[in-house]
Amino acid sequence: MPKITKIEAQKNNKERFNVYIDGNFYCTLTLSAIMGYDIRTDGEVDLELLATAQESTEKSVALSKAIDYLSRGLKTNMQMVLYLKKKGYVGKIIGYVIEKLQSYGYLDDSNYAQAYINAYKDKKGKIYIKNQLLLKGVDKSIVESLLSEMDGQDEEAYTVLKKYLKYKENNSDNLRKAYRYVLQKGFSYSEADGAIERYKEENPCEE
Repeated sequence: MPKITKIEAQKNNKERFNVYIDGNFYCTLTLSAIMGYDIRTDGEVDLELLATAQESTEKSVALSKAIDYLSRGLKTNMQMVLYLKKKGYVGKIIGYVIEKLQSYGYLDDSNYAQAYINAYKDKKGKIYIKNQLLLKGVDKSIVESLLSEMDGQDEEAYTVLKKYLKYKENNSDNLRKAYRYVLQKGFSYSEADGAIERYKEENPCEE
């Protein structure tokens, strides 16, 4: 039977330990995994038990990284899955982390979508917001439900248009560019049309 010949703390992380079997590096474990599974040196090792301890370590480290990632801002479920995949974690570990974060209330696509809408509704149109949320993995039904609760964006479209034209000459060419700009920001054709007409009424063209 193989034996654990050494367990040593990592130089840069005293909470993680390198485990050596028969003199060769085998895996890394957290202190909690070592204590929880009673991993010791100079004794015959149960490789199945060690694999379980290693999985426990992976789950713990992956969860810690995920929480650190969330500390930089809200994330969708899809964003978190992609992040963990990029870090090299497999499906079983990712599934564990996602489930834990959801149970803590740290991952909630509906909350993410509402926060995103609140942050961008004054400067982006519903079309843009919807597309961005779908790209981030939020379910279409959630997006459409939340956007349906928003008021019309005529005022927001007009504000965006006025800001674009603020230091430009009031002529037909710039109005056409402004119209396209408002559409690019995700506002509807009717909102862009309304913004242009209102601007023309309040600011007669110089041409």
